[in-house]
Amino acid sequence: MYVINEEYLNSLGPEEREIIENLYYSLNQGEINTHQFFSSIKEHLGDDVLMNLFPVAPQERPQAEIKPEHLSDILQYSGIDLKYEQEAIIDTEDDQGYVEEGEDPNLQTSSLIDEVLFCDYVNKIVLSRQMNISQDTYHTLFLILRRKIFDMIDKIIQASKMRIDVERSEFEKKIVNDVKRQLWILEQNERRELEGLQLSQFDEQKKKLKKSCKSVRILSLKKE
Repeated sequence: MYVINEEYLNSLGPEEREIIENLYYSLNQGEINTHQFFSSIKEHLGDDVLMNLFPVAPQERPQAEIKPEHLSDILQYSGIDLKYEQEAIIDTEDDQGYVEEGEDPNLQTSSLIDEVLFCDYVNKIVLSRQMNISQDTYHTLFLILRRKIFDMIDKIIQASKMRIDVERSEFEKKIVNDVKRQLWILEQNERRELEGLQLSQFDEQKKKLKKSCKSVRILSLKKE
């Protein structure tokens, strides 16, 4: 799948060739995957050595060599390790704090959606593009979907907080002394006091009048 530039390989020093040969042996033995193989060469020898050692990228191969009817075939031609990508997604979930220690039941597909309906829906999309997918891909797609939902909810919460803060800043809060209302209240209080005083004076006069009338009656009775 990947053609090594033997001429460039032979031009390298013995230490560099030994590193490449050891990594290539580990790749053939299944001890490391393709992604780890290229990453190790890049880490130990640099980008230039990697580019010169593999001058022809997989996507530059003729289209006739690619079988589009199976997603797994496309992945192997593109150099993508599905198992490695799935592990990377799970590790990312762990970094984000969505995964607790041990087996988290929330990471199971059935915890969020109906597995049968989910697989059927994915199959319809894939078949419409004339492809098939492996069984492991369903769980990977579920983790991606779960992450998208979490991210969307986080964005909605942030947008809500931002909107509330903006609306609060639009209102100016201050204490205003309304002179007219204060005068009106004083007038109402004075009016009540005056009415109370007048009522009190009227009652007093009424009592005096009754007392005077009573005295006149007593005098009249005495004269008789």
